[in-house]
Amino acid sequence: MDTIVTVPPTPEDRFKEKRDTAIAHLNTVQRGKKRGAFSLPRVHFDPTIQSHLQSYKTFLDTGAWGTVVFHMEFPYDSVIETVTRKFANHVLEHMLSIHENGTQE
Repeated sequence: MDTIVTVPPTPEDRFKEKRDTAIAHLNTVQRGKKRGAFSLPRVHFDPTIQSHLQSYKTFLDTGAWGTVVFHMEFPYDSVIETVTRKFANHVLEHMLSIHENGTQE
């Protein structure tokens, strides 16, 4: 059986990763400024609000947020992860309540 050895990243590798992340962030900021996304106020995603769902749908269809822009929230690592997980949790809770109760709430 082969043994897998994990080598910790070198300081140079960590620097390159941080640099690449910073560059990606700057590119995202520049694209957002061109679209005017930063002129919209950021809000916390709420899957029960229709305009939030429409903005998420626009993102899924086009890769750009709609008329509502969201905050990244702890413990998630990005706005996309925040919105996707909060939406998935909301849908799962709703579906489980239907299953448990035998009826739709």
